Amino acid sequence: EQDATLLLVSVDARGAVDTITYPVVAGARLTLPRAGTVEAPFGTDFLKLFAFPQAPQGLAHYAQRTLDPAGGEVQALLTLIQSMPDWATTRREIVTVPRP
Repeated sequence: EQDATLLLVSVDARGAVDTITYPVVAGARLTLPRAGTVEAPFGTDFLKLFAFPQAPQGLAHYAQRTLDPAGGEVQALLTLIQSMPDWATTRREIVTVPRP
């Protein structure tokens, strides 16, 4: 285990791309207080989590906001991530539905 910077990228059922960053201390409990709520539009959300031993220079520009997928911001973020020499990733799909 080691300290890291996490980047959570969420793509909702509409295609909106939201990003959140979290600093993580090795061995400490991790909570995601700003991870959001489940609300319309319902459907499949895609989550991709990246971990970097050191925060990429320029990551703050993309953090804690909604990115415009048509405007090139998502591609620019992916280019930044791929330029890093060391990172790990995992992904998850979540299906959201309204409460009965």
